[in-house]
Amino acid sequence: MVSMHAAPGLVTIVEDDAAMRRSLERLLQASGYATSSFASAEDFLRAGVDESAIGLVLDVHLGGMSGVELYRRLSAAGSTLPVVFITAYDEESTRREAGAVGCVDYMQKPFDARRLIDALEPVALVILGDFLHAREAHAPSTLAALAAWRGRHAQLAIVLV
Repeated sequence: MVSMHAAPGLVTIVEDDAAMRRSLERLLQASGYATSSFASAEDFLRAGVDESAIGLVLDVHLGGMSGVELYRRLSAAGSTLPVVFITAYDEESTRREAGAVGCVDYMQKPFDARRLIDALEPVALVILGDFLHAREAHAPSTLAALAAWRGRHAQLAIVLV
């Protein structure tokens, strides 16, 4: 399921529990994020990585391939997407394994909703900063194109940037 709202970015959720997946979608969407979600690592891999995603929320224990193994594969393929691991079974060995592959946070279910949003906020701010920097670098050409368009049409244009 994909939802597109005005958002600080797209967060991909891989969670095998349907109720938990829907809860994560609602939480993230209420916080302004767009979401895409998958019931398994295999479903996610079949769909392909959405290049517009700013982060992943991965359940550690999925029905097939684990969330940690999924992230290992993504990293080996060159992905640098930040990940938040979530789990109902907090085991020291799993925590170490998740830390070894790198993660923004590792949370045991149930977790405080604010903690998940707080973990994603710095990621969204970095992406927003990169976007604003890129937009600033292209501003002269964008303004020139807008001026040419307005000159041709001689109409009042309201542009939301």
